[in-house]
Amino acid sequence: MAVAARAGDCAPHRLEEVPVLRAGGLVKRWHRSEPPVLEGADLLLDPAELVGVVGRNGVGKTTLLRILCGLIEADAGAVWVEGLSPRRDRRGFHRRVAFLPATPTGLYARLTVRQNMELWSKLALLPRELRQEAVDGAVDDFCLEELVRRRADRLSMGQRQRVRLALATLHAPRVLLLDEPTNSLDGESVRMLHSVLERHRRRGGCAVWCAPDLDRRTRAARRAPDVRRVAASPDLAAALALVRRDLLLAASYRTTAISSAVSLVLGLALFHFLSRLVSLDAFADPDAYFAYIVVGLVILQVLNSTFVSVPSGLQQELVAGTFERLVLSPFGAVRAILANCVFPLLYATVMGLFMLAVARLAFNMPVRWETVPLAIPVGMLAALSFAPFALLAAAGVLIFKQAVGGMTWIVAGMAIVAGLYFPIALLPDWLRWASEVQPFTPAVDLLRHLYVGPPLGDPAWLSILKLAGFCAVLLPLSLLAVRRALCVAARRGTITEY
Repeated sequence: MAVAARAGDCAPHRLEEVPVLRAGGLVKRWHRSEPPVLEGADLLLDPAELVGVVGRNGVGKTTLLRILCGLIEADAGAVWVEGLSPRRDRRGFHRRVAFLPATPTGLYARLTVRQNMELWSKLALLPRELRQEAVDGAVDDFCLEELVRRRADRLSMGQRQRVRLALATLHAPRVLLLDEPTNSLDGESVRMLHSVLERHRRRGGCAVWCAPDLDRRTRAARRAPDVRRVAASPDLAAALALVRRDLLLAASYRTTAISSAVSLVLGLALFHFLSRLVSLDAFADPDAYFAYIVVGLVILQVLNSTFVSVPSGLQQELVAGTFERLVLSPFGAVRAILANCVFPLLYATVMGLFMLAVARLAFNMPVRWETVPLAIPVGMLAALSFAPFALLAAAGVLIFKQAVGGMTWIVAGMAIVAGLYFPIALLPDWLRWASEVQPFTPAVDLLRHLYVGPPLGDPAWLSILKLAGFCAVLLPLSLLAVRRALCVAARRGTITEY
């Protein structure tokens, strides 16, 4: 690997005297028995400078870029961009850096080009007044006017590459890290890229361009508003953008919600008729047992969203390559994973309310209308106490890459010990302790009492205190587990692999 070209010495003027990017002593070894991929790599980029890095396959070009952007950690050495470290100053660092990987991934296939760009403009934490200008500027830069209403999965490889380049430059980064950016581009698109990069360099930006040969280097850079204008406040807009993304993706599968609704109705009918065969001393009549089961099925929807939907969604992000962009966005991977929990819980809540409505209207299930409004704050507290389990499942996916496989077993076990299908009093003594060490049992008891009226196993204040305690203890621990999983995956270099 060698520095093949260094553009910028003929720039009309220097905007700053200090280097924009500085990396020293970078070492990366994938396994102790193998030689290092990088050994003592150094790089210094001044304002308005473009460096081309060339070398045969396997010499460490992509590894170098991934370390420079903070996607993986070096075994030794350090990287700074304008004095900021990817570990200590993650948000400020990622505002100034953009990375374009060589793999043709990173787009939500079932969203349009404009929807993809608007989503990433919010995840970049651009102020509201600059988002539309940034999107329109990127569309103009890469001539995407005819593609903005087209879904990403209907683009050619060259068109997808132009969209990926537009996304990389969308938030006006100070440093561009481009891994073989001319892949799949025709001659006109390559000239377009050169023009964009030239404007970037004239504004004081810098770039590293990796390619296997000298013919793939460039000499320019892109127009960029001053990165210091980026505000630090629009985290809520970014989180809501991820929820809207999930809504749009769910809506693009038009039959899924209908199929789920039909399955729930058939399941309710099955349990309605089975309840006529059950005779338990704990229930006055079959209707009381049916109501007991229905609330259990509502909680089961939330359990599935917690233990299955959230890690499955993360797996899809890893496969699609979009999680890499989330990691490198100023919004950050931890906040993104937390925001990814919102839509599955909302969807499960909506489907649960649908089940309650069907059970009431079609099967005449008794409902305590006077206490139903109290179920809303209790349900929100329960969702907060369930969220840590979704985060722990996501951490498992990041480390083990196969954590979803055992989630259905956990859901089945929780359904038993939390009393979703039958009273906890029927559990054997050696298993009954498990109903007290997780938040699902008090949540089920409270919601069941508020909806249909069976007596509580514990006083209401004690159940609420249990939920609040689980939330206060488990939520910080689960966030710490996600951060730890990201650090472990970054050291291993597997943070975006599945």
